[in-house]
Amino acid sequence: ITTVGPGYKDVFLDKTSTDIQVIYNGFDEKVDRPEETKKRDDETLHLVYAGSMSYQQRPTGLFRALQRLISTPKVPIKVTFVGHFGGFLQKMIQNYGLQDVVRVRGYKPKAELSRYLRSADVLMVLGIEDCPYGVIPSKIFEYLPLGIPILGYGLSEDAERIITQTDRGKCFPFHDETSDSATFLHDIYAGEYTVSTDTDRIAAYSSKE
Repeated sequence: ITTVGPGYKDVFLDKTSTDIQVIYNGFDEKVDRPEETKKRDDETLHLVYAGSMSYQQRPTGLFRALQRLISTPKVPIKVTFVGHFGGFLQKMIQNYGLQDVVRVRGYKPKAELSRYLRSADVLMVLGIEDCPYGVIPSKIFEYLPLGIPILGYGLSEDAERIITQTDRGKCFPFHDETSDSATFLHDIYAGEYTVSTDTDRIAAYSSKE
């Protein structure tokens, strides 16, 4: 049996004695990468989320961090959600008072989506609340070669391990009740955090490998 992550392997091991191999979903080595020394186009920190989102992936942790960042210490920040989203997202934006910070864009063709990703200072990925399996969102692999810090919320141990071992970002609890991710975002804004430029760390996750 072949599966895409250690968590799924554990699920199968409870059901069969068949040999099980893990082959991760990977990234395209031909992807158009921005320069590793990417600089912000203006003084605003731009965070981008690309893809669809269910209610079980709602960005509670991020919105708490944003509320803190637009107060003390104040950081000029904007967030763009690009993709398919339920009505709950717009309601959350209003409930958290983030109408001036968060923008929701609809589905975009791949070429236009790539421009959004390359314009980002931070790329976000969300886990699934209370999910018992080791889900690894495929967008993590899409983000790895871009050299842009990744901000994760509520990810499985398998997914978090990929981000931390490649030194591509940091991960926080789903709800991040202490808003520690706000400190991480502030560090990125202040230039106190950058991703590793060691491409060997991500080589094992290329589709070729």
